[in-house]
Amino acid sequence: MAQIFNEAPTVNTEVTEDIYQLLGLAPLNELEIAVRLLMPGKDVGSIIGKAGAHIKLVRDMSHSKINISDNTTAERLVTINGFPDSVLKAVNLMAVKLEKDSMAVPNQTGMGTPPLPGVSFNLPFPSTQCGSFIGKSGANIKDIRETTSTSIQVAGECLPGSSERIICIQGNPEGVTKVIYHVCSVLIEHPIRHDVDLYEPDRSPIPQSSPPVGGPWMSSSYKDVGYRSHQHSYGPYSPPNRAHGRFTRGTRGFPPIRPEHSPNIQDRLVNIGRVYKQHGDPHNTHIMYIPNDLIGCIIGKAGQKINEIRTLSGATIKISDPIGDQLERTVTISGPLESIGVAQYHINCRIHEEVVIKANNQQNT
Repeated sequence: MAQIFNEAPTVNTEVTEDIYQLLGLAPLNELEIAVRLLMPGKDVGSIIGKAGAHIKLVRDMSHSKINISDNTTAERLVTINGFPDSVLKAVNLMAVKLEKDSMAVPNQTGMGTPPLPGVSFNLPFPSTQCGSFIGKSGANIKDIRETTSTSIQVAGECLPGSSERIICIQGNPEGVTKVIYHVCSVLIEHPIRHDVDLYEPDRSPIPQSSPPVGGPWMSSSYKDVGYRSHQHSYGPYSPPNRAHGRFTRGTRGFPPIRPEHSPNIQDRLVNIGRVYKQHGDPHNTHIMYIPNDLIGCIIGKAGQKINEIRTLSGATIKISDPIGDQLERTVTISGPLESIGVAQYHINCRIHEEVVIKANNQQNT
């Protein structure tokens, strides 16, 4: 089938046979669900392919419905509808394509270092269901991280104007697909009890002063999240009332989420998230002051993490050198407002995870 296209992606044909066998996981209940991915425009272009060849191939091979928001902003929403196996096939095919394309472009970080294998997905996810995904005392998410060999970060607060939080997933295509499997499992086994306010950035203008780490935000707009034409119920989601930007509730419920962190940890998250505008260059440069003991989680080994953030956001990011006995380092982010917002969000995710790890280590000692 691939030969009819001008651009034929390299895919694992086993995906079309039995995705569960490929992943080594038990089949999920056959209920229609919807998974949304928030992607940089560059990644969306990769999964669409030349003249739409790759996205057509993904739809045909996975038997899923895939809708992509308008190409008007730095990031776009990719909505995948279908039965769990179809959704997982589509995710795996996209992940394989993204990894292949990223590895084919040397030195894309601009730092003289070849790109590392793996992909990164951001999922807007109902806040009320994050508790089931995280598990009691973080047990479930810890197990998922270990069994999938991925990095998983759950944002501490909802995106503006919504009741959704971002789940950041990084890893190889198989590992990322396994994490999405567990996301699908939560959607099926724990239907929501209340309406979900969908994240629609066009309703959330970029704030004049950026939020603290505890309140990350994305700054871009989407004209269509791809649900208008569908009349089916997707697991715990029904097609949203577009006038209110909501999904209607399912029939089964689950216990309300418990606070994941103690107040003193949340206070520290707020304190480390101070962001200021650079005078003389309004709306295009932001400065964050990060404590020395947390700057390493942003830079990563050999600059890996900061290079990933530069690539994902398209922003210019500079970190000041340590000076004397100063307790903080300056992170300067420059570029379009959309790129600045994306960079801040990923920096916030890294800090949030590091603070939680440090707090857990202190409790265990």
